[in-house]
Amino acid sequence: MGRTLHWSIKPKEKAAFNITDLKKIYDIGKRVKDSNNWTCETFNLDPDVYPNWKGLNDVDCEKGWAIVDKRWQELAQQGKHPVEIEIQLVKEGICLFQDNQYRRKMQGFCKVGGNEQNACAIIVGLTVVSIEVDCTITVNDEGQFLKCPIVIEKGKARPDNDRICSQLAHLLGSPKFNSSYSGLAEEFEKLAKELWEMREEYRSRYYPPQCEWSVQTFCRQVNAKDFEEHPEYSGSQIMAGFYGEYYGLNGEHDPEKESYNMAAMVKAMLPKGCTMEVAPKLFK
Repeated sequence: MGRTLHWSIKPKEKAAFNITDLKKIYDIGKRVKDSNNWTCETFNLDPDVYPNWKGLNDVDCEKGWAIVDKRWQELAQQGKHPVEIEIQLVKEGICLFQDNQYRRKMQGFCKVGGNEQNACAIIVGLTVVSIEVDCTITVNDEGQFLKCPIVIEKGKARPDNDRICSQLAHLLGSPKFNSSYSGLAEEFEKLAKELWEMREEYRSRYYPPQCEWSVQTFCRQVNAKDFEEHPEYSGSQIMAGFYGEYYGLNGEHDPEKESYNMAAMVKAMLPKGCTMEVAPKLFK
C-alpha cells in the first residue's frame, strides 16, 4: 500500500551534523528497524548510498552492488561503523550519496500501508532521535495516525503550522479544481476545519510556536469499530493486526506476540528517565 510517513531531521544549533550525531541517528533507526515487524517497507535513518556506476566503469547492476557489498564487508571487518563505511565508500569513488546535503538535513520516508503499529514505531524512533541529538524533526503522515503534521524537538512536539497551511490550501482547493475529487468537498472541508482548529488551539498558547506537548497528544488511536467485521480478533490482536489498510488479517502473523514486542521495543528505546508517554496507546 502507498500510505507513507515523511520526515526531515535538521541540526538545531549548528550548520551540520557531525559524525557522532550521524552515528546516533543511524543506531536509533537500526534499533527500531530490528525490533519491529514491518509489513510494507522498513525504517532507515542513514545517509544512504548507491553504486557510482561511472566510477565502476558502468558495470551492470548485479556486479555494481557485488563490488559495494565486498568492500563494505572488508571495512566492517575493520570495525568501522556503517556511517563511516558509507562515507569511506564515497571517498573511494565506489558509491555516491543519495543526497549530498545529508549533514545539513536528513530526510526520508517509509511506506507503512495501513499498519498503524509501524507508524507508531517510526514516531517513537524519531522522538528518541530528538532526545539524543540536538535537532528539529518535522513529520507528515499521509494517513491519519498523526492528527496533523508535527515538529518534534527534545522529545516534545507542536503542530507544523506551515505544512498545515499548505494542506489546508490543498484540501479546500482540490475538490473545486480536480474532478477526481467529485463528491468529497464536504469531507475535505471537515478535515480542513479539524486541522485549522488544532493549529489555532496550540498557536494560541505559545507564540512563536514552541514544542511543549507530548508527542502522544498528536497520535490518533485506532477505533475498534473498524474491526467489527472481524470478531475473531481480540483487542490486543487488533492492536498489532494492521495489514494493508485493515485487510488481510489472515493468520500469517502472531499479532498478539507482535504487540508485546512493540511494547518491549518502545520501553527499550526510551532514554533513562523518559516516560512511556511518548508511545501512544494505539487501541480504543
